[in-house]
Amino acid sequence: MAVASGYGEPGRCAFADRRFHRLDLRWREVKKVPNLKLMLEKHRLDAEGEARQLSPLSGAPREWHGLVRQAPPGTVIHAARVFPDQHLLVEATVVWPERRDAALESAILASVGLDCSPDRRLWQAMGISLELSPQFDLRSSDSTIGRVKWEFAADRKSDPQLTVERLAMPEHWLKGAALLDWLVDQLPPRQEVIEQGLVTMGNHRAHRLISRGKTSALASLRGLQRLRLDLAWQCPIEDRIYHLTACQVSRERHLDLPGEAHVTCCRPVPEVTGRRAAQ
Repeated sequence: MAVASGYGEPGRCAFADRRFHRLDLRWREVKKVPNLKLMLEKHRLDAEGEARQLSPLSGAPREWHGLVRQAPPGTVIHAARVFPDQHLLVEATVVWPERRDAALESAILASVGLDCSPDRRLWQAMGISLELSPQFDLRSSDSTIGRVKWEFAADRKSDPQLTVERLAMPEHWLKGAALLDWLVDQLPPRQEVIEQGLVTMGNHRAHRLISRGKTSALASLRGLQRLRLDLAWQCPIEDRIYHLTACQVSRERHLDLPGEAHVTCCRPVPEVTGRRAAQ
């Protein structure tokens, strides 16, 4: 994931490989639901120099309308759809540097949808599938080789209150250590572990740590302490480590994941990906 829109910004999410931006999704509310067919046809006719290179998009899910632009040696797909009840316009750009895979392209467009649950929001990308209360929003995201990290907060002013990490190549991160020992090493300096145990996360047993860090003198006088919750487990089906962190200043010694956070792992390989791997 090369680009993710920040808190309060217009919606955008872009994905890249080593050479190109391959998929760009943008979404925004519109006051009036547009007629996409007319808009795209007008754009095609107005594109004087590119008219020969533009053709209507065919074979896409029926809600999508778009144009195909030949850009030798590859192809660029410009597509859009409207969610009329929500007055939401979604635009997608798919780049095929060489051979176009129409089946994968159609599967990508068909996967774009809305999570309309009033009390839950689904965040799903880069291998992570997270359900969270809607008051939490993505504050930052980071994707490097073998590691995806998302930080969430309930408002702009507060520090991140929930961090979700997914780590590939467990042997690289653990370096022969037990998962619990690795988890303890993730704590900040001078963090005191006050509770330790095992809990169930989906189909797995996860290590759970609650630790305490220093607070200001005024906060200490008020009986407040800075608590941190760490959860970690290894999914053998995905061969990934999941690490969740929650932080809170509280008078309590106990701390749960905020926003009723729920991570789903052990997910099967997507059908299109499996078919391509078999070819």
